[in-house]
Amino acid sequence: MSYITDIKKKSKTGKVLEFEIETGLRDDMIIEIKDRIIHNLEATKRFLELGEDYKDICAGIYTYAVEEYGKYLFLSGLSPISPNNKIPIDYTDGNQGFLNHRHKIGLALNALPDSCKLLGRGGFTDTGFTKTGFTHNITPNFEARKSIFFVDFDKDKKYSSIVIPPEVTMDLLQKGVDDFLKFIKT
Repeated sequence: MSYITDIKKKSKTGKVLEFEIETGLRDDMIIEIKDRIIHNLEATKRFLELGEDYKDICAGIYTYAVEEYGKYLFLSGLSPISPNNKIPIDYTDGNQGFLNHRHKIGLALNALPDSCKLLGRGGFTDTGFTKTGFTHNITPNFEARKSIFFVDFDKDKKYSSIVIPPEVTMDLLQKGVDDFLKFIKT
């Protein structure tokens, strides 16, 4: 179905920054997002059956599903306003706009069960209390996804090394996928 969208604001270069949509379009978008989340999680589950070799790629796909759930929540929380009964969309990456990855992931992580919030466990390793001896919990966030899918220079080390993808724990990822699927299907 086609809807009428009103463009409300553009940048000087013509990029759309704000528009208003009909509630039917928002509702259709929410249904499509939920269907894609389920599809991505089911595909991830099948990919995990191949074993440990692809767990990082699965974790990357999982982070996309988490962000999409944040998008689902973002859109679900918007209400039509008068006088035209349309829903305003801030289509930017700042100010908690529709394109703000971190905001959408934050919305999702605040709503998902705890079992869906970890990709890897932190703790101490056998090298002791050194930088290499402590690992952090890995959450399914934007930074984890970037380091899984993209090779980049490590800004924290003054660009003198490469960002290393996070160490994903297979059982945490499998449980997260299973629990996310149960959660989203209810």
